[in-house]
Amino acid sequence: MKAIIKLLTATGLAFALGTPVEAAQMTWGINVSFGATTITGSVTFDDTPVQGFYDGISDPNDTHVNGDFVLTSSALGWSNVVFNGVLFQPYFYSDQGDGPHVDFVFSENGWFFSLDDSNQSFLIDAAGAVQQGIWSLDRGSHIPEPTSLALLLTGLAAAGVRRGARGRTL
Repeated sequence: MKAIIKLLTATGLAFALGTPVEAAQMTWGINVSFGATTITGSVTFDDTPVQGFYDGISDPNDTHVNGDFVLTSSALGWSNVVFNGVLFQPYFYSDQGDGPHVDFVFSENGWFFSLDDSNQSFLIDAAGAVQQGIWSLDRGSHIPEPTSLALLLTGLAAAGVRRGARGRTL
């Protein structure tokens, strides 16, 4: 049994040390409402650089990450439209006075819309008519990096083998 525990531990450590550290991926839902017109979807982004990272795109105290957005709206004729590498601020920063927003205007099928601070959104049609709406984030799943997952599984396997060995000696 000790040999199995050592083998499992060595395998887990070798995998953990040999695997490049990957970012903590987050996937959140997005809900946008302009009266009867809705846009739903998700954004996936790397959460690792957010804390303490200031990109200084337009303001040295503004924090952004690259997000991949997938959006759908039957009213706008969008079906899982993908927007990659969008500058996105996922968190509210009270010290900077700004909330979650997207520094990007989404455009598809002649429609344009933006997701601004304070959960305001703006929808513009091909004729230039503007509608104001609201948007929200459903803070969702955290996908663990492979190294953490490998160490967790190794620990659980070792604990299971050890418990099984201990149970037989009683």
